[in-house]
Amino acid sequence: MRINSKPKKRFTIVIATLVLFFSVFSPLLTVPSQAVSTSELNALKQQQQALASQKKSIAAQASALNKKVGAQTEKLRVLNENLDLTNKELENLSKQIVIYTNSIAEMENQLNVYKQQEQVFLKRYRVRVRAMEENGKVPYYATILQATSFEDLLSRLDDIREIMEYDSKLISDVKAAQVKVKKAQEDMEAEMEAQKKAYAEYQDKQADLTAQQKEAQ
Repeated sequence: MRINSKPKKRFTIVIATLVLFFSVFSPLLTVPSQAVSTSELNALKQQQQALASQKKSIAAQASALNKKVGAQTEKLRVLNENLDLTNKELENLSKQIVIYTNSIAEMENQLNVYKQQEQVFLKRYRVRVRAMEENGKVPYYATILQATSFEDLLSRLDDIREIMEYDSKLISDVKAAQVKVKKAQEDMEAEMEAQKKAYAEYQDKQADLTAQQKEAQ
């Protein structure tokens, strides 16, 4: 009995097509992690502002209740609402700190990549300078004057053009790599400062929570 191999072939073709599709288009379908982190962080900061606004409203209610006599039930309700908001603020800040930590790790990795690129370009530049020193600095015009024919002149001019373009690109690559390193370093330092600020705010909220818990007892 012969087994029909067509379904198997069709299945293989489908799988191969899917693999090809995702290998080509997956980079286009993937959202960069840095963009996702920034989006999440912005959402958390908006939520943080909303919580702060709610706490101001609760503080106003607490202030009004302090002037009233026999409003213990309402005061306890306000205290509990304030505790709930503070807990939410702590949870929000914890998420921000985690995002900052992951972001800083990614930035550090990227900075190391840029530093490695910078070293590669610097090495090429130093090799080029060393070669020029060893071969002697012959002026371009002297090379042109040594041409023995019009064809030789054109060839020498073309060689000089290629050398000048190579040297120019080499210097440009070094400068671009140094700019990338500097910017990546500054961005990472700014992110670390933001993380430090979020952590300090977390500690303040933690102290507020402890005080509120004692007041609610």
